[in-house]
Amino acid sequence: MRSTLRMFMVPGALLALAAAAGCSSGGDGDGGGPDGAKGKAVAAVCGGFAKEGAAFDALKAIAGDGDLTDDRSQPDETLSALRDADGKLTTQEMASGSPFCRLRTAKDGEPTVNISFREALVVTPHKPGDTGFAPFTTGESAISSNRFASISFKCRMKEPAKEIIVAAELERPGKGAAETKDLPASQITVLNAAARKVATDLGCQNDTKLVEGVPKPAA
Repeated sequence: MRSTLRMFMVPGALLALAAAAGCSSGGDGDGGGPDGAKGKAVAAVCGGFAKEGAAFDALKAIAGDGDLTDDRSQPDETLSALRDADGKLTTQEMASGSPFCRLRTAKDGEPTVNISFREALVVTPHKPGDTGFAPFTTGESAISSNRFASISFKCRMKEPAKEIIVAAELERPGKGAAETKDLPASQITVLNAAARKVATDLGCQNDTKLVEGVPKPAA
């Protein structure tokens, strides 16, 4: 992939400033995070991909219904990286992807949900019975556990004219929601909504097989 995917790193100087301002940041009721990032309602984060319906309810379930910050997200860079996909992946690209949506609690900066996208060379098949993961019917392949979800789908773009396989991944790195039997379904619903948003923005001309609403468990 010609476009270099970048990991978001906070410079030490910025951390020091955030620590010095910690007592005042977000303390005036404006929803500001501990490092000055502006808090947003769940429906508004990351371009509003989960602003309504099942995706909205699912995002609240896994990230909480308090204000969140999304300042570490890089949606434009994610789309550019996928448009530049050329079937040649570096180790970093295969491991990390591009940060489409990074959510933290506005109150204390606790990371709650990370959603990344990258090019994939093949679709990894999943089937019922895979240890620790529940398969779902959306895209070419989809799985979810209590802290991780993954969807693969094909996208044939018009500009540039080519077809790629897209790997979408969701992780919950922080404490977040308590682990329940409903979490895998909530996570795959959120990731599916984000994947549909990216597919629309890329102008996928084919049937991505990404379903509307809530993906069903695979039989």
